[in-house]
Amino acid sequence: MAEGKTASEVEETQTQPSSPVGWSGLLEGVMEDEVEEKELPASISDLINCHWGMTAEGFDENGTIEERYGDVPLRDEPRLSSVRLRREARLRLLEAIGSCQTLRRLRVNVQQFASTAREAQALLSPLKSNPALQEMFIEGQLRDNTRWVMDGLCDVIRWAPKLRILSLDVALRSMNDMKVLTNALVKCSPALENLTVGMTMGFGVWDFLLDVFTGTDSNQSIPVLCVQPLSVDVDGLSRTISLNESLRGISMNADYEWSRNQWRQAGQSMDSNFTLGEFEVVFWKGLPASHFESLRGLLDAANKRANPIIKITVSGRAGLASKSTCLFLVNVLRELNSVKALRLDFYDVQQSHRFELHRIFDVLRVHVCKLQSLELECCKGKGIEGGWKQLFDSLRSNSSLTHLGLRSNLDLCDESFKDLMSLLEVNVTLRTVDYSGTRWEAEGKGPLIDEALKRNAERESYIGVLKEAKLKFHKARAGRLFLCGSPYAGKTRLRRTMMRLSNKGWFGNKLDKLRQNPCAYREVELWRTSGIEVELLQDDEDMQIAIWDLAGQEIFRSLHDIIFPRTDQPYIFLFVFSPYDELKNTIKVNLEALLREELEDWLRFVASNSRMGQSLPRMIVILTHVDKVKSPGIDWVIMILEELQNEYQGVVDLFLDPKIGRLYVNAHKEKHVSPLLKQILSSFKELFSKKSDIVPQLCSELTSILSRADPSIYGDPIWSLDQFYTFCCKSVEALNQLSAEAWQSVALYLHDVGSIVLIPDSDLVVVYPNWLTRTYLGELIKLGHDFQVLKETHHATQQTVYSETGCVDEKILEEWLVESFISRPRDSQYQVETLKLILAKLDLCYRMDESSCAFPRYFIPTIISEGEVQHGRPRAWKSVSDVQPNYFGFRLQCQDPWRTSLTTSFFTRLQITLRKKVIANSSLSADVECSRGYTTLYMDGHEIIMEESQQRTVVGSHVDILVKGSGGKSKDDTVKFVMKHIIDEIRAFCASPRGCQGVILVLGILSTKCVEMLVPCELRDERQVVMVEHLKQQLQQDLEARLEEEDIKDENSLLKYEHVWAEVLEGNLPRYSEFAKDLLWESEVEKLLGMVQCKRKEQLQNLRDVSEQLRSEISESTSRGKSLPSVDIDESGSVGASDSEPVILSRIVPNYSSEKHLHQPNQSALDTLDCNEDKLEEMDNRLLTIQKRLQTSSMKGRLHQIVSIQQRMNSTLATFQSNLDEMVGFSSSLEQARIPKRPYFSKKDTRLLQKITSKVRFGKVVRLHFMCESKTKPHFIQDQGGMELVLEKENCKWLRRLSTISIQTVWFFLKAGLQVTLGLQPAFPAVDDFETQVSAMIGTAVFEKFKVAEALSLTQKNEAWCSLTNLLDSKLQGNYADVFNLHRVKYSSSDDGGYGWLCDLCMKKGIMSGRLEL
Repeated sequence: MAEGKTASEVEETQTQPSSPVGWSGLLEGVMEDEVEEKELPASISDLINCHWGMTAEGFDENGTIEERYGDVPLRDEPRLSSVRLRREARLRLLEAIGSCQTLRRLRVNVQQFASTAREAQALLSPLKSNPALQEMFIEGQLRDNTRWVMDGLCDVIRWAPKLRILSLDVALRSMNDMKVLTNALVKCSPALENLTVGMTMGFGVWDFLLDVFTGTDSNQSIPVLCVQPLSVDVDGLSRTISLNESLRGISMNADYEWSRNQWRQAGQSMDSNFTLGEFEVVFWKGLPASHFESLRGLLDAANKRANPIIKITVSGRAGLASKSTCLFLVNVLRELNSVKALRLDFYDVQQSHRFELHRIFDVLRVHVCKLQSLELECCKGKGIEGGWKQLFDSLRSNSSLTHLGLRSNLDLCDESFKDLMSLLEVNVTLRTVDYSGTRWEAEGKGPLIDEALKRNAERESYIGVLKEAKLKFHKARAGRLFLCGSPYAGKTRLRRTMMRLSNKGWFGNKLDKLRQNPCAYREVELWRTSGIEVELLQDDEDMQIAIWDLAGQEIFRSLHDIIFPRTDQPYIFLFVFSPYDELKNTIKVNLEALLREELEDWLRFVASNSRMGQSLPRMIVILTHVDKVKSPGIDWVIMILEELQNEYQGVVDLFLDPKIGRLYVNAHKEKHVSPLLKQILSSFKELFSKKSDIVPQLCSELTSILSRADPSIYGDPIWSLDQFYTFCCKSVEALNQLSAEAWQSVALYLHDVGSIVLIPDSDLVVVYPNWLTRTYLGELIKLGHDFQVLKETHHATQQTVYSETGCVDEKILEEWLVESFISRPRDSQYQVETLKLILAKLDLCYRMDESSCAFPRYFIPTIISEGEVQHGRPRAWKSVSDVQPNYFGFRLQCQDPWRTSLTTSFFTRLQITLRKKVIANSSLSADVECSRGYTTLYMDGHEIIMEESQQRTVVGSHVDILVKGSGGKSKDDTVKFVMKHIIDEIRAFCASPRGCQGVILVLGILSTKCVEMLVPCELRDERQVVMVEHLKQQLQQDLEARLEEEDIKDENSLLKYEHVWAEVLEGNLPRYSEFAKDLLWESEVEKLLGMVQCKRKEQLQNLRDVSEQLRSEISESTSRGKSLPSVDIDESGSVGASDSEPVILSRIVPNYSSEKHLHQPNQSALDTLDCNEDKLEEMDNRLLTIQKRLQTSSMKGRLHQIVSIQQRMNSTLATFQSNLDEMVGFSSSLEQARIPKRPYFSKKDTRLLQKITSKVRFGKVVRLHFMCESKTKPHFIQDQGGMELVLEKENCKWLRRLSTISIQTVWFFLKAGLQVTLGLQPAFPAVDDFETQVSAMIGTAVFEKFKVAEALSLTQKNEAWCSLTNLLDSKLQGNYADVFNLHRVKYSSSDDGGYGWLCDLCMKKGIMSGRLEL
């Protein structure tokens, strides 16, 4: 089905609500801020529904429909006493709803309107011009006396300016009604995109549709038609498709009982409609195989079209569980090309369905599969385990799929993310991945996915252009070898030897230095590397390997960040370490620590800058100066390498040579270097073999040409694109035939492999990368950091400039450039501007036009040294506000702080990039001030400080965002603004080629007082930040723990969890705490409450189902005169913890059925409004006092519903336990005997539940335990000693029976989803799949024993309980506290069941709450 815009894509109207009479004030107050209030208050929705069978909803920020929260009780409001007043109130509320300017979605049941026209007119008349209404659902049955209702609805259909979606499921009275509705649809609003016709429209529906879509004055604007199950006329459908060229999509259910020829007829009708883009078939349930055979007629007919058109949607668990459905999907995907899209939309994937799901994934490996879109929504459960990897692996060779939907899948983990990134390395056809609603989105992984898709699209675009140019292609063979390590490690000497072995002269780069300044350098300078030295190491038919020698000094690390390769070409890092200190002529002290520190530093650098995926960056380690170290040893090196290899597994491939002797290399001797070079080239061959990329042959030829010592390149390395094109055309004749677009693609490829450097957003090309990396940027960094080796007399006097703020006068910068880099003074002005332009385009600086300065300044902290004086950070907020501002702060830090970090130049480039974006955004009125280490932004009335971490330790790499929000705006407003314009931009930059592509940034919250007091960043350690996900988890756990309390007196107390901040002595900040709900923003708290509410609903339903099943089994057992079968478990079995995570229900839109809601208790909500028969106008004034409560009713409504659900759970749990008592034969007489009723056995204090069977030998010692019988949380008692029992002939029989009773108890506890109360891992299995999940939890062998045990009669149960009573009385004499830590208590209320046995903690809580008698 070709869908229109989703709700999330529709911008909210900015029109403020008008002021109709009556109750408009209620909605006006709630809806005045449209950005925040996306839905009507729950009380209004309930009120509307119970009186008129109608629901009115808005949208949340993601465009999804939120579940109604239920009525918010308005206490102390007298009831309306007059029928006339009630009728008038209904009219005024209807008028207010119709006039509400933020009403997006409206559901109307027409049979609920009164018999007069006033109510229909009150609602429908203002809707005709409502600019916000986008979705309308009309249902019910029209009555003979409600003609005006149809007239009003038709007017809305015709005139509503933004109505996009219309659903008609209304039973019409007569043909006249059908004609009126037909006329309205023919002349409907041009905004209408989707028309759904339901089953209740009855006989003649296809005549109605034919009139609408194929009549003389047919509708030619509605693009999508959906038909629900009804008496479908295949001829009518075929005519509608073939005769209406405005249709872009058709959707219908698959369970129509048509013959194969009828389905074929429907498919053939698409041949004459060239505008139809999608025909959706929806499976709601499993169908017989014969039905699928008929359905093949549609697919066979559609298969004749040039492009696929069919979309198949499988919705609901039943559809996937049907093997015939899965077999049908597998066959059509493999055999036909007509299926365009597949959507699997279900709540849960059970383990039994896994095989069927994986069979569908396997088809995607087949090249003949032409599927373009695959959507898996709300997939969760054990059945999907392993499925994500299989799905992503199956798509590696797929070349048809362009869209992958993973929306709302909560079980997508870190491993799945790595699998997806590996997929995106090789699959370049995927264009979009929908990860909304997943953990990946919450954890900030989305920008990395978006960047990978963007990169693939760009590469595929220019490779596609080259293919269209019909150039000769061959396998990609370009790679880079990076030499890295500390200074004086021998990297340059090693490079020289490698170049000699490759029959290439190493003297070229040094000769270039001598040509420029023949007297300027001594020998020591000739051999040292400034910045990065680049040479072509290997150039043959197999590979083109460039060697990049990275200077070891720390000041050049920022240059390494800039030049780091951002492509998928193979590259290897060769880490060079010398145990010899050349400056001191001795062996270095603490060799092991030095090697580990330097190697780990480079491993972290490589991991942080490398794209995530299956192709890990490879690093080889060697040690040099072996000739100067006596008996260096090797064991200590191997130990360090093996430890780091394990530590960085999955991030960097730390290659360990099987031939250990190659670790030590004498860089001077070819016989030492030659094996190393062969190993490196062999590694490149291995990496190339794993790649399937192809490139034009002429690109490889140009790489070879550019690497030769051509004077035109060395003498003038900066060219325009036209100059470069002319040079290339002279060098390679084939380029003369290329179009301008193909030529640009060639240049992009050469840039990607490092043969040239394209300066972004300019016409400049650096054709000699060595000039940029060494001569220009390398020397400039040396100048800026006062790192000159020598100063010759012929140079002009140079001054070293230190800048605390990272700024330098433009005049000084130009002097540097002229004196150091300009060889022709007559062209100095042009070249200086070019050099400054290069710095700006590489995001190394920007020009600050400050009117207060005599000369403009450049912000260039990467180049300019900070000096010995530490730069100052802001110590006070600058902005002044009359209203109390909102203070809060965020921290973005590495998710994996031990293996990744934000690199040296990250923050500087972020400052410049963010400044560009903010200034370029015309919708923002912003002022940006940059200084070394921090940026201050004044945006939308907010003062925002973005600050770099000063702690360059492993775990200290982060960016802090401190906010002083405008006092006139709420914190939630300000948070959303900062998220959109700051947080999201930082994450996107980090994932971009200019950031750190191997880093995932996670969000934390800073201490509010730290932000308000501007505590220095060096004092804001990990104790002053809490990660958002951790805080939400703690709040949820605390909330759920409070829910389990037996008496909840205050709903607001559920959100009383406080996070405690540590003191900051140096900042004069004492220890204090803040409520988690205040640290988080409202939308996050509501999402958390929604998850808790849905989770509790599922638990409640599951508990009800099991309780009913238990009652049913008791009744059946009683009727047959038999008891339930016993269960068995042997010594090796135990009920253990599960690895599964809690199942959390997705949000579900309630089914608004008119009959269902007619008699809801919420009807009384209308009566709570205070009015007097003589003063009806006072209703508006009363409601103005209520609307403030309604503005915050969403969160309160959620809490109210959660508490209500918990109370029903407690009541259901009491019923369940009562049924369980009856099941296990625990009678009231036993209760009077004062013994606990929840026994279980363990062996050797392992707390493993054991079934004592005849297999156990006499003399075996077991231990008897009892559970705490808490009304809300029956549970095992920690450190309960228990009573030791020896299995003897006298007690064997009743102990076996008692063990059966205990296992039955635990069995039903597990089935009811009470694992948490038992202290086990929560799983909450659904009843229909319980056996599968428990089998996985305790093991198949153990599980089978639950089913094959003897039955216990009621007499046998009584005998077991009586024997237990006698044993306990004889040994304990009523003292259960010492052995079992249990106390017999009496409840204050008879509703709680009289007496019970509680542990110490539960007893204390009960006494404090007043539920227990002292």
